[in-house]
Amino acid sequence: MDSISKLNNKDNLIIDEIIFNTNKPTLISAQEGFGVFDAIQTTIKNKSKYVEFIQPVLKNTIDFINGTIGVDEIRSIQVSSSHKSSGLKIICISKAESMTKSAQNAFLKLLEEPNISIKFILCSERPESLLKTISSRVQRFNLSTISRSQSIDLIKYYGVHDEAKLNQILFIATGLPSKIKKLCLDDEYFDYISGSVRSAMALLSKTEYEKISIINRYKDDRHSAIELIDNLLIILKNNIFSKKDNKILTKIEPLINAKDRINSGGNVRLNLLTAVL
Repeated sequence: MDSISKLNNKDNLIIDEIIFNTNKPTLISAQEGFGVFDAIQTTIKNKSKYVEFIQPVLKNTIDFINGTIGVDEIRSIQVSSSHKSSGLKIICISKAESMTKSAQNAFLKLLEEPNISIKFILCSERPESLLKTISSRVQRFNLSTISRSQSIDLIKYYGVHDEAKLNQILFIATGLPSKIKKLCLDDEYFDYISGSVRSAMALLSKTEYEKISIINRYKDDRHSAIELIDNLLIILKNNIFSKKDNKILTKIEPLINAKDRINSGGNVRLNLLTAVL
C-alpha cells in the first residue's frame, strides 16, 4: 500500500471527520480517474479496527473495470451487520456504481433499517448511476482533484523522472492519483493512453474522411471509445485555458452527451460521429 497521500490537502484535513464522526451512511465521489477507494482506504484501515471492504469481482477476481458487486455480496453485508461489535464498524463499498440493480435494491433495504454500530461508505466516480433512493439516504462528499505540485510529487514517487514522460502524464492525468499511478507503473497502459491521446488530437485537426477512419477503429470497443472522449475533453479543456477561446466550449457539451449515451449502451460509432463531425 502506498504511503504517500492521494488526497487534496484541504480534504486531508477533514476526511477523518467525514468518515468517523458520524455513523450516517456516506457517499464519497470524485472525478473519474481519481480512485476514491485507493485514496481513502489507508485512512480507514489505520483508524478502524472493524472494517470490511466490498469490491467488484469478475470470475472470483477483483476487477475494477469489468467486475460487478452482486446481490450475494450485499446479502453477506446483511449477515455481518447483524453482529454486534465493541466499536463502530466501517463497511466500505468500492466502485459502488458497479452494484447490480438487484444489489442496489438489497442495499437500499439496509439503509432503510439502519444499525447504529455500522457506518457505510460508498466510493463512486459515477454516482449518477446509483438509485436515487440510495443517493437521497446518504450524506455526500466530493473529493477535489489534487494540485499540480502534488501530481508531480506523486509521479516522482512512482519512479518517473524523465521530463518528457512526466509532462505527458501531467497533460493526461493532472489531479487524478489513480490514473497517475497506472500511467507510471503500467507501460502497456501508458502506451495505450498515449495512442488514444494521439487519436483525440487527430479528431480535432484532420479531414472529415480521416476522422471517420479513426472513429471506425473505436466503434467496437466501448471502453476505448469512452477513453477517447475523455482525452478529447482533456485536450479541449487545456486549450480553453491556454488559448482563451470560449468557442471551444461549444465542442465540449456534445462530447459529454456522447459519453453519457455510450455509457448507457448507445451506438458507439453513431455517437462519436455525432459529437465529432
